[in-house]
Amino acid sequence: MDIRYRILTAACVILLLGASCKPADPAAPQTPAAPQTPGQPQQGMRAGGGAPQGGVGGGGGRQAVTVQVEAVKFGTLMVDNSTAGAVVAETQSSVAAGASGTVKTLLRQVGDWVEAGTPVVQLDDSQLKLSLRLAQATLEDAKMSAGLTETGSGYGTLANLKLQPTQSALATAQRNYAQAQVLAKAGGITSTDLENSLTLLQNAQANFESAKLALQQSGLKVETATIQLQQAQLNVANATIKAPYDGQISAINLRPGEFVGTSTAAFSMVSRSKVISFGVSPSEAPGLSLGTQVRFTYGGKTVNTRITQTPSAPVNGLVPLTAALPPSLEAPLGTVGTLSYQLAVAQGVLVPLPALQSAENKTFVYTAEEGKARRHEVALLGESGTYAAVTGLKAGSAAIVNPPPGLLIGATVQVQVQEGTPQPQAERKAPTGAPPTADGAAPPQGQRRRPAADGSAPPSAPAPSGGQ
Repeated sequence: MDIRYRILTAACVILLLGASCKPADPAAPQTPAAPQTPGQPQQGMRAGGGAPQGGVGGGGGRQAVTVQVEAVKFGTLMVDNSTAGAVVAETQSSVAAGASGTVKTLLRQVGDWVEAGTPVVQLDDSQLKLSLRLAQATLEDAKMSAGLTETGSGYGTLANLKLQPTQSALATAQRNYAQAQVLAKAGGITSTDLENSLTLLQNAQANFESAKLALQQSGLKVETATIQLQQAQLNVANATIKAPYDGQISAINLRPGEFVGTSTAAFSMVSRSKVISFGVSPSEAPGLSLGTQVRFTYGGKTVNTRITQTPSAPVNGLVPLTAALPPSLEAPLGTVGTLSYQLAVAQGVLVPLPALQSAENKTFVYTAEEGKARRHEVALLGESGTYAAVTGLKAGSAAIVNPPPGLLIGATVQVQVQEGTPQPQAERKAPTGAPPTADGAAPPQGQRRRPAADGSAPPSAPAPSGGQ
């Protein structure tokens, strides 16, 4: 009994030890964790999105994910903007009086259309006409003193006649002195006679120079009198204040009997030609150069026109500009409409907004490359409408639009070209003055929605001022 009990006890111990040391099931092998690439999300997580293990396109024998793609292009992203524009006269003038005097008559009324040179205000010119007659008399006297006389063909000079006596005396004195020198050498006259002859010559020269100086002074008097006469004639002419160009009288600031000084504003007028006046912010002005195409909408009708003024310094915070008013648009002065224009936001690869993804303060785009999903970090330059301009992505890449949640890097994808998505179209031209796109296509249109990723203004393009 004792030996049997011991054998039975030993057998039980051996069985218990064998059960506790049973090996693992070979049908469920342990798989070691795959090494991770820096910057790549962990296996089973959505790239930048935090999807659980076994996401879309993951392992375990899942089928290929169908995705919509759009081939991106390099180009210029444009933004549509608009502001109020008013129809004004191309030229607006305040006409000043050119002479002093009392208002005698108003020859035209406010609202009258006049031609250039039409008298509008007449001053009392009686005193001015007297001054004119006095200036004429002064000039005639100066001419007579200078030896000028009126002939049938104008004024002829008598200067030679006035100089003739002194000129003849000088010539005689010169001959006498020459003869005296010859006689003195031959001993025919004394040295005293030679000195007397020289003195006569010197006196004749002095008389001739004095006559010439007097004639020059007389000429200056004639010139001064001529200028005074011209001024008197101008004053008489300025007593009639005339329209400087064809247009309409918009205001008359004078009344009969009032005294007017030179430079006093007599009346205002506007030209017949009209333009569209508007203002933009200084940041937008560089993109609206002379000749840039814009659109003007008034009364339900939109017409194309062009800017006719080069941007200048801001006035009250806005840069004033003008655009031509097309003849086909009948709009009276003061008409207010909407003026629309385009501005370049940024140049870069144009990506549809639904293709942009973000996580951990990074912006990226999924692309389909050789049947696999790839991720590219991009820098946002600007947005407009349904597109954004970015860097960090090659033109021609197949950007995945609206990628499914949990899409993994390297997942197998089946490409389906997106239909109905607006592409940058070659036949849609950017306005004059906008930078051309790299492939010659016009950029997508729309309203800019947010600034660049770094918070700065998009490079090489002015940021819209919010005129929409």
